[in-house]
Amino acid sequence: GIMASLLYFSKSFGFPMALLLLLLSVFHHGITSTRISRYYLLQGFAVFLFMSGFWIFLLSSKYGHLTISEAARLNVTKEVSPLSGQTVMLPVVYSEGLIAPTTSTSLSAWEEPLQAVQLTDLHPLTSATDALKRLDVIQRNLLSIWYFDFRRQAGGLFLIIMILVLIFNRRIINLRDPFTFYSIAIIILIYTGYSLILYHARYSWICTLLMVLLGIKWSDSLFNSLSNGLKKLVWAVMLLFILIAVKRPVKELLFSQDESISASSLFSAILSPFQTMKQSYAEDRAIFETAAMLDTLPGTLASRYSSNLDRPRYFASLLVAQSCGQPYYGQAVIENAATGLSLKKNGIRYFLDWDHQEDSCFGHPPVFKNKTLSIFSADFSAKL
Repeated sequence: GIMASLLYFSKSFGFPMALLLLLLSVFHHGITSTRISRYYLLQGFAVFLFMSGFWIFLLSSKYGHLTISEAARLNVTKEVSPLSGQTVMLPVVYSEGLIAPTTSTSLSAWEEPLQAVQLTDLHPLTSATDALKRLDVIQRNLLSIWYFDFRRQAGGLFLIIMILVLIFNRRIINLRDPFTFYSIAIIILIYTGYSLILYHARYSWICTLLMVLLGIKWSDSLFNSLSNGLKKLVWAVMLLFILIAVKRPVKELLFSQDESISASSLFSAILSPFQTMKQSYAEDRAIFETAAMLDTLPGTLASRYSSNLDRPRYFASLLVAQSCGQPYYGQAVIENAATGLSLKKNGIRYFLDWDHQEDSCFGHPPVFKNKTLSIFSADFSAKL
């Protein structure tokens, strides 16, 4: 019950997943004829419902309707739901205009985007157009799962091993074995759940790990009767299985993204991980160091609009806001004639420019400047 609650607290999808896993545990004890104490079962459910129910009560009271999370609703809106070949520009983060924090204690509108901006809910059960849109989103998610986890990836080798097992000795896939049963259940639940909402490669790393462990377990049982020479070949394939599985996480860790890179360069990076990460995260480190320097910056903040997708300037500015404890009102297009009035109306004190596009702003030179950031005073006591 405690682990199920922690699963929900870490990700809202964990709530239905935890409920299903608890129900599947009852089913598994049934097919294995294992006696399970009703007391322990009810105890697990009670702990889960108490811990998660308290949080659900607080959320529902705040938003005025029963909810386990507002993030899931954001991900299925028309503006955020991704389609194949489409780059989603997140609302608030890439909005061209100031958006005030939703409460007096919020640092930015991104803490509660649904309360800050008007988004379009999809109603696939009552609208044919929305239903088609939802099907397109599911198709995109399934294609993403295939591309990231199965096409020339560890999942593809796992499918080959599973097919060989089903053909030659299907008894190896023993659902009475707890590890096999729960691993398969978790893989199916994660892929099914995120295909219906929003899939990202990092959400399914646990699936890759489980597929590797299951693949090795099944291969060991399937090829146990082979000669020593053939066994060594099988284990060489298993080593390749593991290398393919860790390739993407290692690349994202070393280079901050899954970019195309030669095998020799990747091998060199693995041999010198700290030097590689020092170069890959140099910009991020500079942003963190700059934010730490500005911990006494007084007054509300806004920043120059940027469409940078790799390192969104919105979050860089939000880091400064967090460091100095001041509210951040988002990004503004400085070329827009109404921007000055909007800054004045919202009481913006400082304007951040991460790309150093201007030597002066609002008639003022920067009050702070380093290699990463320029900060301009938005003092409107003088005529704009």
